Amino acid sequence: QSSSPLPLRWSAPEVLKRRKFSSKSDVWAVGVTYWELFSEGTYPYFQLTDHEVISRVSDGKLVLSKPDNCPQ
Repeated sequence: QSSSPLPLRWSAPEVLKRRKFSSKSDVWAVGVTYWELFSEGTYPYFQLTDHEVISRVSDGKLVLSKPDNCPQ
């Protein structure tokens, strides 16, 4: 785990890259929280290290897929 004060796995790309917070980054965090709920508590990007999450989300190369239990 990281010692970062940010909730890395819930942070939007612009937060990870530039520490830029906005209502858009809040919506991203809520989206990840909903993903977590519909995934029955699965930890976001559980298979990756914090460093990998930061790198891939910042580059726009990683998004969470729709959970099986999520309605359209």
